Amino acid sequence: MFLAKILAIAVVALFYTTAKKKGESPVNWAVIGFIGYVIVWGLVYTLINKFLGTGSFVIMQIPALCAMAVAFLIRQKLISNAAGKNS
Repeated sequence: MFLAKILAIAVVALFYTTAKKKGESPVNWAVIGFIGYVIVWGLVYTLINKFLGTGSFVIMQIPALCAMAVAFLIRQKLISNAAGKNS
């Protein structure tokens, strides 16, 4: 759970700084990134608990890693939208 919290903070910071660099609203981007992270983390966490139960420490980090991967994809989409808008 500690890793999930640290990564959530990192997602917010990453989205915020990226939005500032792109000239977009940093707060909106940070909220979008955080919500995307939390939704994916919650879904994967629920699925792992349902099918595997409370497993080892390594297994319980899978939701955080999946959420981070999806946050990266969301960020890429926001960057491409910003580039299209600024063109």
